[in-house]
Amino acid sequence: MRKRNVVSPLLLALTSGALFGIAQVAPAQPVASPYANVDTRSPRVIIQPRIMLSPAAQNRLQARADQGDDALRQYVFRTRMIYNYYMPDLVNVT
Repeated sequence: MRKRNVVSPLLLALTSGALFGIAQVAPAQPVASPYANVDTRSPRVIIQPRIMLSPAAQNRLQARADQGDDALRQYVFRTRMIYNYYMPDLVNVT
């Protein structure tokens, strides 16, 4: 009977580990972002609340709005279960 060529599990583990290590070290090709030419700066957002806000809450919201509309949106989303804010209640959406 002929002996079968069977790869030992240890050899398989060593070679796959080495290949994985090389794949991690090899430099990846930079991928062009589809948003590379998009101007991410937005005009200053001014809070115009249609709901009652304390001065401290209005200052917190305006501080986030000063960072940009995306920062304000993230803050409102993150604190939605605490303060129950909605963007149309805070900003004049046209």
